Amino acid sequence: MGLSQVQFALLAGASKHSQIDWEANRASPNARDLASLAAAGADVLYIVVGRRADALALALNAALLREVLDGIETGLTRRRQRLTPGKKAELVALLYERFAERGKADRETVERHLMLVA
Repeated sequence: MGLSQVQFALLAGASKHSQIDWEANRASPNARDLASLAAAGADVLYIVVGRRADALALALNAALLREVLDGIETGLTRRRQRLTPGKKAELVALLYERFAERGKADRETVERHLMLVA
């Protein structure tokens, strides 16, 4: 996007330190951070799973991606659990693909998958 670390972090409402931790895989952005980045035009699918999304697919599925991320973050917060950035990315990709056909996330399915990986 041609932004500095500080500028990119500000899009998510985060600090430069958070951005550095994200890049070093010491931490990962939460659902609100990713939703803010998506609203600013960032390719959130690439940020989360490392695959580029074409603009049309991203626009059509941004709401679903937010649902998946929010479900994961809510479940982890409620359980007071953490996932490594890699595990979280794998879970997001798995659930996103599972829900993509019907276009809607299912909280029970998210919860079951969280129990398996956490």
